[in-house]
Amino acid sequence: MSDVKLEALFAQACEGADNAVVREEIQQIKAGTDTVKLDQTLISEETGAHNSATNVANMIRAMRIPEKIKLALFGNQTARTILIREANRMIPLFVLENPRLTENEVNEFARNKDLDDVIVRTIASSQHWMKNYAIKQAVIFNPKTPVDISLKWAKYLKEKDLRLLAKSRNVPQALAVQCRKLIEQRDKK
Repeated sequence: MSDVKLEALFAQACEGADNAVVREEIQQIKAGTDTVKLDQTLISEETGAHNSATNVANMIRAMRIPEKIKLALFGNQTARTILIREANRMIPLFVLENPRLTENEVNEFARNKDLDDVIVRTIASSQHWMKNYAIKQAVIFNPKTPVDISLKWAKYLKEKDLRLLAKSRNVPQALAVQCRKLIEQRDKK
């Protein structure tokens, strides 16, 4: 977990807090002195009937922002999958800082066309995640990915993927044109 990124996220969360009590609870989570207790079924990676997605979603819906932040940082895969779609823009960013987050999960997040472009941009800004070709491909193929990010990473795609993007109507026109140019350059070599 990047301390600098996490510090910035906590600072943003405190700024966005609607009252002093919530701000104080967020500061306590940051310091590790919080009294926010989470249900162990939301933290444990073990699956069971008591840990169904609907049950977890209902539990999360009833939580306050500080509880969601702590769950985003320490929750299990089911909780992370639900919290990445949270309406509050800060919660998904905390999910991306969860140390138990796997590359498969990040790949699924990058493929998700319903997620905010800020999440896709955050994934694309991580050198660690973008080393994985499947994540790189998912980011570029996602229509929500900002054009500057897509253009930056397109040069690392295989020719087969470039050809798909060049013909795709689901990506910005600038990306399709860039892919055609990259194909031409590679053909000349």
